[in-house]
Amino acid sequence: NERKRMRLPDAGIGGRGGRGSRAEGSILQDMASMPDEARAAEVGSIAEDLVESMREISPVLKRMLKNEGGFDIEYWLRRLRRVVDQGEDGESQEDLFG
Repeated sequence: NERKRMRLPDAGIGGRGGRGSRAEGSILQDMASMPDEARAAEVGSIAEDLVESMREISPVLKRMLKNEGGFDIEYWLRRLRRVVDQGEDGESQEDLFG
């Protein structure tokens, strides 16, 4: 049973990439300078990846995270899915949170 795993790009976030690593501040600065549409597209892509990865977590682990760590994966899946679905319909962030 092959599982997809989220992989960090070779940019070396947080200094884990060896030679050519970029500092977190540099990455955040690049993101802040992105046009709003590009940033929104990247956030949407990240949310879709999170939903896909979180759906693959076993029910046993989901219960354990909720009971032992207070982290309710099903709650976050519902919330992320709403954002992803509404983003695909072309609604703005103001429509989501307003």
